[in-house]
Amino acid sequence: LTGTKYIPGSGGPNDYATIALAVADLNAVGVGAGGVTFEVAAGHTETGFNILLTTTTASAANPIVFIKTGAGANPLITAGVGTSTTVDAIIKIRGTDYVTFNGIDLLDPASNTTSTTRMEWGYAILMTSATDASQNITIVNCNITLQKVYSSASGIYSKNHTDANTTLITPSSAAGVVSNCTVDNCHISNVNYGVNWTGSSTAAYYGLNNYFGVTIPNTITNVGNTTAAAYGFYAQYQQNLKINNNTITLGGADVTTGALYGIYTGSTGATNTSAEFVGNNISLSAVGANSCYGIYNTSGASGTTNTVIISGNYITVSAPKFTSGTIYGIYNNAALWKFDMNSNMIYSCTVGDGTTTATGTFAGCYTFGSNTTPGGLWTFTGNLIDGITRAQSVKGSGTFYGIYNSSSALTLNITDNTVSNISMPGSGTAGCIYVSNSSATSMNLQNNSVTDVSKPGGINATPSSGTIYGLYVVSSGTNA
Repeated sequence: LTGTKYIPGSGGPNDYATIALAVADLNAVGVGAGGVTFEVAAGHTETGFNILLTTTTASAANPIVFIKTGAGANPLITAGVGTSTTVDAIIKIRGTDYVTFNGIDLLDPASNTTSTTRMEWGYAILMTSATDASQNITIVNCNITLQKVYSSASGIYSKNHTDANTTLITPSSAAGVVSNCTVDNCHISNVNYGVNWTGSSTAAYYGLNNYFGVTIPNTITNVGNTTAAAYGFYAQYQQNLKINNNTITLGGADVTTGALYGIYTGSTGATNTSAEFVGNNISLSAVGANSCYGIYNTSGASGTTNTVIISGNYITVSAPKFTSGTIYGIYNNAALWKFDMNSNMIYSCTVGDGTTTATGTFAGCYTFGSNTTPGGLWTFTGNLIDGITRAQSVKGSGTFYGIYNSSSALTLNITDNTVSNISMPGSGTAGCIYVSNSSATSMNLQNNSVTDVSKPGGINATPSSGTIYGLYVVSSGTNA
């Protein structure tokens, strides 16, 4: 197939009634010189699921493009009735390269009411074999709406397996790695995972150069169900990952116990990988005993040449009915070689409203990861932790840290940060800038500001206790 085709068209030789029929023809006859573009009319609708693209004939010179044309609503594919509890998607791309879906919306309707009939994935980017994964996939300007009541609901999904089952395949060549994919200006809602993207755990074949929101921000909203952990972005085993400029909103009154992660890179981090998490706006709303993480990074462990940048993010947490748990604006436990955590704002956070116990740890930025490779440098500059308030029904525990660090690379710089307007009643310690570092051989702390930090009393006529530290520094590192 080459040139321009039309969906639904008017029955001519270049027309297809549906996207599903166009995909079937692509699989049957492939792509010719110069590639093929399917112009899908605004307002077009169709019903289908497991629409599977498998042709291996596309290339940089011969791409496949599905694009909305004309004024009006985006074309919409509404899912049919699913048949699997593990591998149903509306659109699947398996082993095909150089594919763009531009302005093609997906919807899993409320009429699908069971784990069998609901969709696990909206768009799924998969692999055929150890030497054939989907690469150079672009998903842009799409609205994706699934059913967050289903804990597997992932707006955009990728993992190293086929479309038929979730048995993992270990890549054996670069061609077997999902790489060079882009997601921009997508609006993903009513899901439990906005983007669920996992590469191979084999270091030589981590996912590579996958970018989300770098050119045009994505919006991920209405994420999380009653009890399962919920994720804006779940991105594990990735090299040169970029999650930038996105708006992520998680939680709400119907999320009672599940942990919330704005950006999460997995419980086991990739080794010596670089990443960027820049300019994201993350809002978490917790009820009950949730734990909340704006950005949770484990990627880049055992770093020798890598750099991770967490910069310019805005993170806020609303937890008025919080009972217990942990809340971290930014959490890093990877032993990175170079780490820049700069110009982030963790602001206007509430923990309890005076009617719940509201215990547990709150930390604006919580970092550790001992790295002794020469030349390593961690820099924390220009971060603002402001307007953090805890209110307890009875005086209880509850530690606060503005910026916390217990280990790092050999050089650690903490400069020009501000911790301000903090109200932390109860018996827990308040450490505004708290450094107990066992690995750095050189530390520089200067021009940091701590203002208006208090532990108000009077909870059931019992005064607050616990120590406030403006700047706490202890080091056992050599010559630190």
